[in-house]
Amino acid sequence: MHAEGCRVPALAARAGLGPDEHSELQGAKARVAYARGDLESAQAHFEESHRLAVEAWGPDHPQTIAPEQNLTQCLQLRGERDRAVELAEHSLRVRREHFGDWHPDVGRSHSVMGVVLGKDEQSVAAAEHFQRAVEIFTETYGREHREVASNLTSLGQFNQVAGDETAAAANFKEALEIFEKVADPNTTLVLTARMNLGRALFAAGQCEEMLPLIDEVLAALVDRSPGDPRVGIARWMLGACQLRLGHHDEARVFLEAARPAFADWPTEEGNLLVVFARLHRKLGETQKGLDAIREALVRLDAAEVDSMDRAEAITVR
Repeated sequence: MHAEGCRVPALAARAGLGPDEHSELQGAKARVAYARGDLESAQAHFEESHRLAVEAWGPDHPQTIAPEQNLTQCLQLRGERDRAVELAEHSLRVRREHFGDWHPDVGRSHSVMGVVLGKDEQSVAAAEHFQRAVEIFTETYGREHREVASNLTSLGQFNQVAGDETAAAANFKEALEIFEKVADPNTTLVLTARMNLGRALFAAGQCEEMLPLIDEVLAALVDRSPGDPRVGIARWMLGACQLRLGHHDEARVFLEAARPAFADWPTEEGNLLVVFARLHRKLGETQKGLDAIREALVRLDAAEVDSMDRAEAITVR
């Protein structure tokens, strides 16, 4: 990795490339590192890509902003929030000055701003940026566009944070309708959109709507990749929904099938055991319910879940 990092710029220099081409090369290397999950190396390459872009065009040129946005998102993932916010604000200002308020690149900067602010739980400000991005992309491309759907998804996530499950479900529903029109129905993009909507419907108490949606997701995942962790999540969702509807036998089948998927995830397994405890209580199986709660608390303690979550686990309804 280190040797390759030295070799490419040297070859580029011999080829007579300038700072702008060097910036693109560093950006490409950063994306490779990012895809491998090596965020430290990705950040180093994004930093160099940005530095070279500034050298080539200056800090306030629109050509500099693409590498700046890449660096911003990497900083956000690595927890360097203050610098990420500073760069995101700069990128948005530069693009608005150069392109006006309705250019799609301005929409992308609003979207990045929303992501960065959202990590600090500033859900109101983040949601405003995502809403603005939706408006810009709708004006530019029409409503049925992937970038519209992506920002509706982000908007739905922040409505969930704000506790407005009805608005979240509406956002996710429209996002899913768009994704189903612009992508293959069995792609990860569409399956994830269905799961997002399913969670929101469950949280809003709309289990009858949620069941056929997640049934479709489960069937597609089992057919395509039975070992996908989302198979367990889908079964968990179906089991919890069946329990809420009073279909106890169906709930047990789904929950028992879901559990093996969470053997290495103590938080998720602990939360699943809480659902089991609710099932046992509904069936009058008091001792089994207590045993499930004890086991859930062991898992949640192992995962260092905070005391409020542990207290919620004990309160089985």
